[in-house]
Order: sequence, then C-alpha cells, then structure tokens
Amino acid sequence: PDFTDNSSPDSTRPPFKVTESVSYRGRWKVHGILAFTAWGVLVPTAISVSLLRNLYPSNFPWLRVHFALNGLACIIMIVVFAIALTSYDTTGRNHFNGTHEKIGLVIFVFVLFQVMGGVFRAHAPKPASAIADTVHDNENVVNEESDEEFTDEGKKVEKSLQRMIWEVMHKGMGVLLLGLGVYEVQSGIALYASRYSPET
Repeated sequence: PDFTDNSSPDSTRPPFKVTESVSYRGRWKVHGILAFTAWGVLVPTAISVSLLRNLYPSNFPWLRVHFALNGLACIIMIVVFAIALTSYDTTGRNHFNGTHEKIGLVIFVFVLFQVMGGVFRAHAPKPASAIADTVHDNENVVNEESDEEFTDEGKKVEKSLQRMIWEVMHKGMGVLLLGLGVYEVQSGIALYASRYSPET
C-alpha cells in the first residue's frame, strides 16, 4: 500500500488522499480508539482521582486506583505505539517523519519515564506510629496515600527536598503529557480524516 497520491496531474483529488487497503484502515482505527481510551478516559480519570483525594473517605485507596489507571494507560500506549510501528514497517514508510509521529514518540518515551518515576518515587514522610503500623498490619500503601503527614503529637512532618522535587516533576510531567495526548488524539483524527474521508 502507498501513502502517496499517484493520480495524474489533472486529477481533482486532493494530494493528501491515500490508497490503502481496508486492513490498514482498520489498524489506524484501532490505533485511534485505543489512544482516545488512554488520553480521553484513563489518564484524565487517574489525574482526577489524585486531585480529589482529600474528598474521599480516609480508607479509600486512591493511590492504588491512580496507579492502576495509569498503568493500564501505559500498556495501551505500548500497543498503540506497536501498531504504528508495524504499520509503517509493512508499508515501507520512514518512521517519525511527520509532526504527529514525532510527538507520538515523545509521548511514548515520557510515559515510560512517568510510570517508572511513579513506581520508584521518593516516599512521603511518615510518623513513627504509621511506620509501626506498616510492619504489623501490612497497610503501607494506605499509609502513603496522603500529601500531608503528621507526628503523633499532631505536628506536620516536613517533606524531604527529594520528595518535593519529585512531586513538582511528576505533576508537571502529568499535565504536559495530558496536553500532548489530547493534542495527539485531535491531530490523529484529522490525519485519519484526510486519508480516508469520502472523495468528492
């Protein structure tokens, strides 16, 4: 299949029309649907779960939900990236020539770093009683799910510099990725329409 227009010069067809088989059209449709699922549903929900954590009951495992949604989005992005790579390999096109493809590569790399950063994050400080609880009842995940930790006397525990830097970078990267993801979905829809819209 060829992505270029090989029609005669006097053709009235726009030059961006392509001649691909139905199978490739199906691949790009799946590519787009999965990308929208990640950036239009899972990631915004994961961010919202984190932003609204102070509204939940104290025993609500928002951090686990945040991890699960972002982890699923990461898996979907790996599939989305693989679909694009294999499709271009089959058609013989060069990878990452267009803006959409280049931004997609940046998003893919940043997503991997964001997920790894979340897994190997600098933990929030915990009072002695909370640390003891993690030893006895194995509820360390729940005890980590607060931005503000306090001592047994009610005094606020200061976060380490490493933790504060991590929070700024993690939140900033999350907002950046969401913006890029939404843009990428929009540009992908426009690209798909330019390739497969009905001829007039």
